Amino acid sequence: LDTYICQITETMAANPLGESLLSFSIDLYKQLISESGSSGNVFCSPFSISAALSMALAGARNTTAKQLTEVLHVN
Repeated sequence: LDTYICQITETMAANPLGESLLSFSIDLYKQLISESGSSGNVFCSPFSISAALSMALAGARNTTAKQLTEVLHVN
């Protein structure tokens, strides 16, 4: 399983979109763990959350657009 995860990580990091999603996913996971106050299991879909925020970014302007761009790790 570890080898499979490493292969996915290497593949995702090889392209800009994959790298952005990977960075967003790690940040999201860290935030969820810190807010839950638990080291237990956390289940979420970073891709779905990223997709929803990307749609919001398409209509965002000014400060909101800048913040979403930073959170999603896109340029």
